[in-house]
Amino acid sequence: MIALALALILQAAPPTYDGLVSLGIAQARDGRTEAAAETLGRAVALDPRRPEALVERGGLRFLQRRYDDAIGDLQAALRIRDDAYARDLLASALLLTGRSDPAIEEWNRLGKPGLDKVRVVGLRRIDEPAVRRELAVGEGRHLEIDAYRRTRLRLEETGFFDSVELRPIVTSPGRVDLEVAVLERHGFGS
Repeated sequence: MIALALALILQAAPPTYDGLVSLGIAQARDGRTEAAAETLGRAVALDPRRPEALVERGGLRFLQRRYDDAIGDLQAALRIRDDAYARDLLASALLLTGRSDPAIEEWNRLGKPGLDKVRVVGLRRIDEPAVRRELAVGEGRHLEIDAYRRTRLRLEETGFFDSVELRPIVTSPGRVDLEVAVLERHGFGS
């Protein structure tokens, strides 16, 4: 209903950037996602120096699970103006596409995420305490990108593992658990 009223108003006068953004938001709320994306695209074309339409379109694409498209819009919006909501959404989209390092970097700019639990999976012969001694991250602390990378490097350098994968798992807004998945090396193979 609101989208229809806004569309009629915009037909009577030349569209403004703010009017197009409002219409796009209303269309998305009405479930008309394709029309919303088109309207927000018109707003971006009308004034590419403003970030609001990019953030809204990025959010719409995120909800459509078009994460790579969302990442592009959100990165473009952040080049124009820093915005905590856009950065948080960008970090989530990066994480959902398997780009953990850049996701944590984005969250770190917001003072996030907090690290709740660290789980080590894949151990067969090596004792878990030996692995935990190599962790540079700590439960109950802030998950910093440098400590995250240092953990991965230290585990790789032990020579115990053929592969080491760190998987942040979102547990609540601003909080993650970290799964440390390893594949042990023994004998002539894994």
